[in-house]
Amino acid sequence: MVDVSLPAGTLGFLLDPITKFLFLDTYRISHEEHLKRFQAGKSFEELGQFFEFDIHLECNHISNSTIPMSFIILRNKSDRRFERAELLVEADAGYVKYQDFTTLIEIGETPLVINLPRIPLKEIEFTNNDRIITTYKSAKVKLHILDQALPEHEAKSESHSIRPTYTEFLNSRWDRKWDTVWNLDYIENCKSKLRQKIQFYLVTRNKWPVSGEPQGRIFKVYKLLRLLIGIPIYKLLSYDRIISTLFWLPIFMRIKKLEPRKNG
Repeated sequence: MVDVSLPAGTLGFLLDPITKFLFLDTYRISHEEHLKRFQAGKSFEELGQFFEFDIHLECNHISNSTIPMSFIILRNKSDRRFERAELLVEADAGYVKYQDFTTLIEIGETPLVINLPRIPLKEIEFTNNDRIITTYKSAKVKLHILDQALPEHEAKSESHSIRPTYTEFLNSRWDRKWDTVWNLDYIENCKSKLRQKIQFYLVTRNKWPVSGEPQGRIFKVYKLLRLLIGIPIYKLLSYDRIISTLFWLPIFMRIKKLEPRKNG
């Protein structure tokens, strides 16, 4: 199931109000970096000649919504205005199909957000024989513009098969804290970068030539000694608990704070 961890486990004895004061900003930034990757309305796909859509298939357990629900954003990319249209979203589990049918009215240039309460939340389950069972395997979006002036091939459109990956369950780190679910992928990424910096300083730069450094024999012996000392120190510091402590301690001491990615 979901990989839920408590990165500040060494401080787990502290009360929730204190840990919230110390770490809330870090958790919030990490979660916001995750949301940027899956921001609704960021990537649209064509749906026939006149429309495009962006669908968000909601997960169970790892949603902070009061009532988690899938939704679709429908955008009219033409200059025309349509009085009525029928929208069907269908999720296929193989043995059963789920359908959410909606009639839309007055569809102009303003994008429409349509909730999909009849599409079940995404779940993943592992069976005793190591099979993975998911809520559904694929989904499709179908649109029928109710305009007799349009030929059928323009009035009816259907999306390609949308196949949920469920990677948010398998490849992400989550933590439920302070009555909220947080994605910790960005924090884990920063820990990995910290480990890489330590490896470069203690091992890599002593193992291989670096541009601009002296090439004399004495300096080479000096680098070899640094390498022999650096390897066991790196092995010690690279343990997950040590890296986690090195990451969280400056934040705990209010010396440093987690910054969002500069490229947004």
